[in-house]
Amino acid sequence: MHCTNFFEVERWFKHITKQDFFVKRINRIKVKNICTEPPTVELERTVRDWLVGGEWTTFWHMKQLMLTLKQNDVRVPIVLTRPGDIDELESLYNHVDPGGSRMIVLCYLNPNSKIDVDFVWPKQHISETDQLGEGIVIQNAEQLLKPYEDIGLSYEMLLCDDEPCATCEKHNKIHNNPFRFVVKWNKDWFYKEDTQGFNKWYEKSKDTVVNNIMDWYTT
Repeated sequence: MHCTNFFEVERWFKHITKQDFFVKRINRIKVKNICTEPPTVELERTVRDWLVGGEWTTFWHMKQLMLTLKQNDVRVPIVLTRPGDIDELESLYNHVDPGGSRMIVLCYLNPNSKIDVDFVWPKQHISETDQLGEGIVIQNAEQLLKPYEDIGLSYEMLLCDDEPCATCEKHNKIHNNPFRFVVKWNKDWFYKEDTQGFNKWYEKSKDTVVNNIMDWYTT
């Protein structure tokens, strides 16, 4: 077992089950079916935030995803959680976290690309996910963690509760919805370059003139 807090995950999974929440995994959903905004909206905003305000970390994250996902599949599911005050079915799929960046980049590269999705959903509303595929309801912590175990690297799972959420408070995160979970890898493995590569890239590319703001992702 590569998960360093497996017993905590096991307790959390039993807890959310008692709260009448399911984790439903649907494999190979077309990314355009869950990416509810044109991906260029967020990608262009991210570039402008860097060019105007100097905030480069999100841009670099997106750029590395852009380079990596051109040649590689997404190997772990993205996670969707459900707010309690949803009024319109169309807004159900706005709450992708973690995985929003992967979803946006993949939809930009190829809207017909397929991605695995874990829905953390109240039992009473689980039928809302049926339009995206049959999927399976996860039965235990081992089944939940299998995609992460298959990577073969050590990791920790950060596990949300309902409000108030001690995990979000501890890590200074905005608490989105009940029972979100986020993987924290002990070693970077997905990117071609880690964030330390930004300074080197910037010195090489800072005088580049681009015709389209999106060209910064491939320069």
